[in-house]
This record gives sequence, C-alpha cells and structure tokens, in this order.
Amino acid sequence: MISEPYVYTPSRRIEGVPYENVRQDKHNDYFCFLSDFDLTDRYHRPVIEAHYQAYLELIYVVSGELKSIINDETIYGVSGDLIVIAPGEVHSFERKRGCKYVCIQVDLPFIFSGILSPVEFKYLLPFNDKDLSLTHIFKASEIDMTDIPKHIKTIYHENQSNDRLSRLSIRTCLSAVCLYILKRWESMNNGEADPKNTKLIKLAPVLEVINREYNRNIRAGEMASIVHMSTSYFSRYFAAGVGMGFTEYLNFVRIHEAERLLVSTEAPIAEIAFSVGFSNTSYFITQFKRQFQTSPKKYRQRYSNSKK
Repeated sequence: MISEPYVYTPSRRIEGVPYENVRQDKHNDYFCFLSDFDLTDRYHRPVIEAHYQAYLELIYVVSGELKSIINDETIYGVSGDLIVIAPGEVHSFERKRGCKYVCIQVDLPFIFSGILSPVEFKYLLPFNDKDLSLTHIFKASEIDMTDIPKHIKTIYHENQSNDRLSRLSIRTCLSAVCLYILKRWESMNNGEADPKNTKLIKLAPVLEVINREYNRNIRAGEMASIVHMSTSYFSRYFAAGVGMGFTEYLNFVRIHEAERLLVSTEAPIAEIAFSVGFSNTSYFITQFKRQFQTSPKKYRQRYSNSKK
C-alpha cells in the first residue's frame, strides 16, 4: 500500500502537449544530469519543445543564458539562477552556445516520504496549485547567500558517484532545497492562510484513512461521520478542499497505486484491480482510461520495466 497520496502526478493528459515519462526513461524516482549545449549530441538541441512531466524539475544555470517558457511565462536564467518547474507545468527551453545547467528531476514522495505524513503533504500543495502565482526563478543574488548552490553541487556529484550512501545524501539535499523554496513562497504570500489548506487540516483524519485503507470499500457517509458532517455537506466540503470529489479522489489514489503495480509486477490486471479496491475489473479499466487515456494492458506494454 502507498504511504502518501500521489497528488503530484497529473491525473489527465494535456491535449497537444507531449508527456515526458521520466519513470519509464530513467527507471528511478530522481534523475540528475549536466546539460552542456557546446557538446554536440542528440540531447543538446537548441530548442526543447513544450512538454510536461509528473516530477518536480530544478534547473540550476551554471553558465550562459537559458530561456524558459513555463505556462506561457517567459523566464531568462543566467549563471547562478535556479528555475523551479512544478509537476504538470508545461515548459520549454531555448539554449545558445555557452549555456550549461544542472537539471534535477525528482518525484516529491521520494523527498518527503517518511518525513511528512500523508496529511502533512498539504504543505507541498504550492508545487501543484495552478491557482497560485508563484515565482519560477530564484536569482543568484538571493541564493548565493544560502546553501542552495552547495546542495546542487552535492546532488550532482553524489549522483555521479552512486555509492551506497548517495541516495540518502541526495534526498537530504533535495529536502533542504525544497524547504527553502516553500518558505520563500510562503513569505512572498505574506503568510496569508490558504482556505484550501484550512479545509485540508479539518479533513486530515479522512485523508489518512483513504491513503491507508484505499483498498477497502470506503463510503462518503463513513468519512463524513469521522469529521462530524452530514454526507451532503461533507461531499461539498471535500471537493472544495481537495479539488476533486470524494469518489474521484479515492479512485485517483487507487489508480496510481495500480499504475505502480502494472509497471513493477507481472500480476494479472484483474488481480491488481481487486488489490487496490475495485470489485469490478471493467470499472477499473474505465477509470484507468479516464486518468491515462489508455488501457491498463497498453500502459503496461509501453511502460513496464520488464517490457513483457
């Protein structure tokens, strides 16, 4: 069973924009590389077309200038700047000679699982809240006075060394970088309380049950009683706080656990459907198609590590 909600994976594909499946390409929950435009190979095209992924992406500009377009906002990063791209944000890059940057792509649960409880993941909502207007760039003049450059350098070198403690070191540095970003975003918003977060705090017991026991028959009425609400009021309150209806969220959590099982095991599809809480395989397939625009069978054929 998953230990945290997969609230950062896009639940629906964005029409006309390619989805970059980092998990399929890299087979890891984080990836780090140095992009040097002066090297001539297929990975260093002048323009990287618009795309999006489920991972958080951090771009640390080492030299030159990097033009980024994130959700129609144009950003120019120069040496020492940090560009932050949230999961699900459409972005593209344009590079010229002399442009060099470190790119880090990471699944948020890798950083915070075991540190934050499922409910505490509410603090990460700014990474995926399209209603918030948050800066995508942290200038060198600001972060040079912090440990951010040192953390980026450590992540890059630890990823290269790949010894038995590298993963722990990388996770520790990423936690520090993300905490800095979240604190800066909070201060930019003057610490104003987000009504959505207030609702999530009240819904905390419900979210804990869903993310711990999603594979059983959980009903809205049962959850409403936990937070002392009528079923109808609970349904409206839940939708306002979480951004989707109760059943939709429950299916969302189930489907993303099913996605993990599809690519990491050879269990039959019907067995996976049952194990994550669906009593009807046809309904499971319908819900899976709704989120991934393809059937579980085709998804497994395309993304399974075993490629069987």
